[in-house]
Amino acid sequence: MGCHDMDGHGKGHGMGHGKGGGMGHGMGGPGAMFAMADEDGDGVVTRAEFTAMTAKHFDQVDADHDGKVTRAEAEAAHKLMMAAMGGRMKGRMEGAMGERLRSADKDGDGAISAEEAKAMPMLAEHFAVMDTNHDGKLSREEMKAARQKRR
Repeated sequence: MGCHDMDGHGKGHGMGHGKGGGMGHGMGGPGAMFAMADEDGDGVVTRAEFTAMTAKHFDQVDADHDGKVTRAEAEAAHKLMMAAMGGRMKGRMEGAMGERLRSADKDGDGAISAEEAKAMPMLAEHFAVMDTNHDGKLSREEMKAARQKRR
């Protein structure tokens, strides 16, 4: 739901956005939108189900409940949605990276050696800089410190 999508709802022509995927972006895509709209779970979305879903979202964005969505309301809703999505994406990315690091740790010692890092080209490329105590292994603390430096 980008800002222009919310404006579309406020101007009365937001329904067209839903069909093309404009509403689906950022919320998990068209599949998630379909599942959310298909209230009875019969595998089809009726006009009534779609209208109910869009009305619910409109009501959530219309913070002052005056029947209109202003640009400020749309932007506020967008920021909240992006913050929520960002948190989920960050968690997924960290989970995936953690899994890759665990699988790279072939000897299971809780650290990544230079040899083990070869399985992860970006890690191997920056290994020498990240290995701050120069022991030939990257500890969790060293990897965490490198991640915090990038921010």
